Amino acid sequence: EALSARSRKVDFLSCLRHSARQFVVRRRDGRAEVLAGYPWYGQIGRQTLVALPGIALEQGRTEDCLDVLDTVVRGRRDGMFTGSFSAAEAADAPLWFFWVLQQLQRTLGEEEIWKRYGIVMKELLAAYRRGVGGVAVHDNGLVWASAPDKALTWMNALAGGVPVVSRDGYPVEINALWYNAVCYALELASRFGEEEFVGEWKAWPERIRNAFREMFWSGDDGYLADFVGPEGPNRWIRPNMVVACGLDYKMLDEEQQASVLRIVGQHLLTPKGLRSLSPRNPRYKNRCEGDEAVRAEASMNGSVWVWPLWFYVKASFDLGGREFLPRAEELLARFGEEIQSYGIGSINELFDGDPPHAPWGAVSQAWSVGAVLMIRETTERWRRRRGRGLLPGLRKKR
Repeated sequence: EALSARSRKVDFLSCLRHSARQFVVRRRDGRAEVLAGYPWYGQIGRQTLVALPGIALEQGRTEDCLDVLDTVVRGRRDGMFTGSFSAAEAADAPLWFFWVLQQLQRTLGEEEIWKRYGIVMKELLAAYRRGVGGVAVHDNGLVWASAPDKALTWMNALAGGVPVVSRDGYPVEINALWYNAVCYALELASRFGEEEFVGEWKAWPERIRNAFREMFWSGDDGYLADFVGPEGPNRWIRPNMVVACGLDYKMLDEEQQASVLRIVGQHLLTPKGLRSLSPRNPRYKNRCEGDEAVRAEASMNGSVWVWPLWFYVKASFDLGGREFLPRAEELLARFGEEIQSYGIGSINELFDGDPPHAPWGAVSQAWSVGAVLMIRETTERWRRRRGRGLLPGLRKKR
């Protein structure tokens, strides 16, 4: 009986799904958590939420997703999550919660989402407006994130206790996630008669969108600034801007999105994911080998990460429909080789920026596996569709 219950790891998909299930752990006190990676990572708030739809929902394990979310929700204080899920530790972590709910809605439906998590959504947005740690919402509607000797975005590698990359100010992906969260909460609140909330927040999307376009977009460059700090916009080409194109609620028009994807494709796209920095940048590091400080520098300044690739694929499907299908299938096929080389049966943490893109880091990383499974799911749904039209639940919104 025990043998019959074991997974059959016979092909690419079965191996990845088996790997995905290993990240969800249940503690004796009833808590459900996601381990960020094997063999050395524990729970990390941001990575938990980015990974969750891929490692749970892709194979119909809705209860795993709900149990992890409910564990996070039970731990909130004063309307904000705690630990590594708090905006004080990771400025974007609570905003990824809204993104997970958008993926979960395809299974549960919007009424059940609002019933279970509507209060939490409203409390989180209010907490951002009040300010949490080094995170504050300014009068222009944008989220500012800055803390001494601390990196509040996902680019949080340290060397000698100091962040390798400083992105203090308005980070592009955090503000894209903020807009997405506000719009999503407003849509559900409007649907279910939350007039007070709607009245309080209805002017915010336009305020955020106007400020975002003014601060981040450069018509001359054709892409978004990575962040806008005290000294103005930082226009280093990094993958963070692709998040703004791959969310359901977008602040850019189609021409702008196409331009961003073109720049990302030219500078960052590899067979293993997206580089963390353009090779044309003087700070670019093509390999991730060396001592801890050298590896940390490379990880944020050239190394390839898998998790942003889903947003590139999603955005490309949103714009091109089935025309993007052959390219998506090609990208997906490349990972078939990867599960046989480093972390057998899984996808590792990151890769060298230059070919042949040697693997580095943890041998099995949750948000890497989750991203590949989500790419597969999205690709399969487009393969089953006829015509160019958009998928239900994936419509473009601005």
